[in-house]
Amino acid sequence: MPKKTKIVPVPFTIRRYSRHQYFVERLKVLGLFDKDSDYSGMIGEAVKELSAVFAKQGHSGQSAEITVQVFNQLMKEWREKPQGSFSSAKVRA
Repeated sequence: MPKKTKIVPVPFTIRRYSRHQYFVERLKVLGLFDKDSDYSGMIGEAVKELSAVFAKQGHSGQSAEITVQVFNQLMKEWREKPQGSFSSAKVRA
């Protein structure tokens, strides 16, 4: 059974980094790269990779929030729909 993700306070020094650097440091602090973490550290690596792509896209605060909301909505729909089904309903961020 995967171990539970621990909640660790944010150290003040981490706040000076770019968003991507912050994410990577937070993933380290949370232990998500550790071999005994959920999926043997793969979750940390996956989030790090997503963060790098997100940083490369150059999102501002506003576009970042909208992008994450739309992505999360699509993931939720994907989990809830039978494979192969598709709806033309518009997604509202």
